[in-house]
Amino acid sequence: MSLDEKTRLMSGNYWGIFGLTVPLPYIFYIGSFTFNTALILCGIPFLAILYFAIVKAGIDNKFGRFVFGAGAPIILMLGHLSLLKPTEAISPGYFVVQASCAIMSWMILNNKGEGPLQLTAMVTALASLGALLMFDGWASPEQDSSFYRNKVTDFSFLGIACGIYFTSYFLNKYTFGVVEEQREDLLKASEEKQRDLESQSGDLKKYIKQVEAQQKEDENRQRVTEGVDKLNKVLRTGDDWDSVKDGFISELVRQVNANQGVLYTVEERENEKWIELSACYAYDRKKYVEKRIEIGEGLVGQAYLEGDSIFRTEVPQNYMTIGSGLGDAKPRCLLIIPFRHEDSVIALAEIASFKPLNESDVKLVENIGDSVAAFLAGHRSSAHMKELVRKTEEANARMQEQEQTLRQNMEEMVVAQEDYERRIREYEKLLEENGVQQHAHE
Repeated sequence: MSLDEKTRLMSGNYWGIFGLTVPLPYIFYIGSFTFNTALILCGIPFLAILYFAIVKAGIDNKFGRFVFGAGAPIILMLGHLSLLKPTEAISPGYFVVQASCAIMSWMILNNKGEGPLQLTAMVTALASLGALLMFDGWASPEQDSSFYRNKVTDFSFLGIACGIYFTSYFLNKYTFGVVEEQREDLLKASEEKQRDLESQSGDLKKYIKQVEAQQKEDENRQRVTEGVDKLNKVLRTGDDWDSVKDGFISELVRQVNANQGVLYTVEERENEKWIELSACYAYDRKKYVEKRIEIGEGLVGQAYLEGDSIFRTEVPQNYMTIGSGLGDAKPRCLLIIPFRHEDSVIALAEIASFKPLNESDVKLVENIGDSVAAFLAGHRSSAHMKELVRKTEEANARMQEQEQTLRQNMEEMVVAQEDYERRIREYEKLLEENGVQQHAHE
C-alpha cells in the first residue's frame, strides 16, 4: 500500500470515528423527545455511519473521494436542518463544524488531475452552508432544543471544529510530507530501477557482444577450415611439387582475398643454402620470374632466420609492387609466414594485399603451412629416393657392363692363353723335329 493510499484511508477512518461519536450524546435524550425527533436524531448518525462505510469502500476511487468530500457537508446540513425549528436561529457551533468539513474537500482531492473535482466538492460544501442560511428548520416547534443550545454544546462543537481544522492542518502537512517522501522514494526507486536497467542493458549488450564475437569466431573458424580443405585438395591433385605449386599459390591468394602471393623454397646443395622463388601469382595471372634470395637477405631472409611470421601494414619503400590494370602500386599489407617440417623451415609464403588482412586470413595461411611443408618434404624425399634409385640403377648398369667387359676380357684371355699354349706346343714340336733332323745329319 502506498503512502498516498494510507493518507486517504486515514481521512476515511477519521470521518468514521467522528460519525460513531455523534449518536452517543443522543442516547440520553431519546426518551425526552417525540418519536420523530428521536428517529431523526438517531437516523442522521446512522445514515452518516452508513455513508462513511460505503464511501470508505471507495476511498481509493476518485469518484468515491469526491462523494466523500462533497457529501459530508450535505449530511451535516441535513442534520442541522432536522434539529432547527422553522423560526430558530442557526447553531453557531454546528455551523462552524459544517464549515470545517469543507476543508476536507480540499484535502482528499489534492492529487494531480483532480482540480475540477476538488473545485466542485468545495462549491458543493459552500452551497450546503448557503442552503442552511436560506432554508428553515424542519424540527417540530414543540421540540426542546436546549440540549444543543447551551454553552457546553457550543464549546463542544467549537472543539470539534478546531479538531477538524487542526486535524486538517496536520493531515495536510503530513500529506505533503508523505508526498515528498513518496516522491523521494519513487525517485530513488526510479534511479535504482534505472541503474538496474542500465546494468541489465550493459549485461545484455555484453552478452550480445559475446554472442556476436563467438558467432564471428565460429564463422572465421569455419572459413579457415573450409579454406584449408580446399588448399589440401589442391595439394592432392598432383604427385610432385612442380605440378601443384602454381595452383596452390593461386588458390591461397583467392582464399585470403589478397592481390599477390609468392612461394619460396629453401634449397641446399653441398655446403651452400639459399631461398629460391618457386611460384608467384598476382591479379589472377601466373607470373614467371626467377629470384634467388640469400639467407638473411630482406624480410624473407629475416623470416627464415627468425623462424617467425612477419606482418606489416607499412611496406618498405621499393620493397615490391603489385601490377594491375592501373599500373604498379605498393601494397598496404604484407604477410610472410615460414612453413616448418620437423623444426626446420623448408618453405615460406609471402602474401601482399591492397587491404589489411584479418586474423582469420593469417590463421588460414599458418594452418596450411604444415600441409605444404609435409607435401614438400615428401616430394623431396621421393625425389631423393628416385635419385638414389637412378644412381643405383646406373651403378648396377655400369657394374654389369664392367662385368660383361671383364667376362669378355677373361674369355679373350682364355683364348689368348690357349693360343699361346698351342703355339708353345707347336714351337716345342718344331724344336723337337729340328733336333731329330740335326742328330740324323750327324
